[in-house]
Amino acid sequence: PNFVGGLLPKLVDLVRASKLLPVGEAHAIRRGSREFLTSTKELGQTSLSIAHRALRFLDPAAQAEAKAEDLSNYNAFIDSIDDILERVDSCIQDALAGRASSAADGDASPTGGDAPRPAARG
Repeated sequence: PNFVGGLLPKLVDLVRASKLLPVGEAHAIRRGSREFLTSTKELGQTSLSIAHRALRFLDPAAQAEAKAEDLSNYNAFIDSIDDILERVDSCIQDALAGRASSAADGDASPTGGDAPRPAARG
């Protein structure tokens, strides 16, 4: 299956599920339930797994040794996103300056640079 095509629906499902979680006093009351604790643990593991898969797709070199559980460290998660955003910023700056970035050359592309490129239209 196409990872990118399946990513958005999974993220939408994740956001929908997280909006159903109780907050504040309602959360405190439900924490006494084993079912609730099990469900929130499963949701947390699913969330980390989806985030990890997305980060592995976007930055395979940096995520090669990482595990989904590593993202439970908030700083590691933020660092991963910062690295990706810096690459995006660099690609945008290169594009605005009319230069080819290393990602456009296939060096840092999420697919490893093996994907066929569309032919230029003239």
